[in-house]
Amino acid sequence: MLIPHFDDTHDDDFIHPEQRAKAASKTTWVSVVVNLCLSILQILIGIFSKSQGLVADGIHSLSDLVADFIVLIANHFSQKDADDDHPFGHYRFENAASFVLGLLLVGVGVGMSISAINKIMHHEQIAQVHSVAIYVAATALIAKELLFRYMLRIRSEEHTSELQ
Repeated sequence: MLIPHFDDTHDDDFIHPEQRAKAASKTTWVSVVVNLCLSILQILIGIFSKSQGLVADGIHSLSDLVADFIVLIANHFSQKDADDDHPFGHYRFENAASFVLGLLLVGVGVGMSISAINKIMHHEQIAQVHSVAIYVAATALIAKELLFRYMLRIRSEEHTSELQ
């Protein structure tokens, strides 16, 4: 069975579920490694350098890591064949995962907003930040950009191989 995939450039393309699952799994595991390393680095250096922004970004990377595992689980279950309870397959797991990811992002955003408001209200308690925090933040920025470019490349290769 082919699953239609629509985007701005190839409205009539069809992607095999196995191919899509393999690409999703591959990119998600790369993302797991990147986000795990970034979470640890940002949170630890953020604490030692007294950078609340870096700690917050580390928590965001940690939420990305949780999201990666949600994607892996949803990808696993969505590949199951149709059965009596799911005559059209298990593709809705992807929708459920998207919903959970959305709730996760809202929760992280609310938590960061509350923390930011607290810092604004009590700005006199904010400690001097060590300069190493900027280097770790720049490293995280570069790592996330490279991860994004990698995922785009895999997606492009998936599309190219499907068209052949």
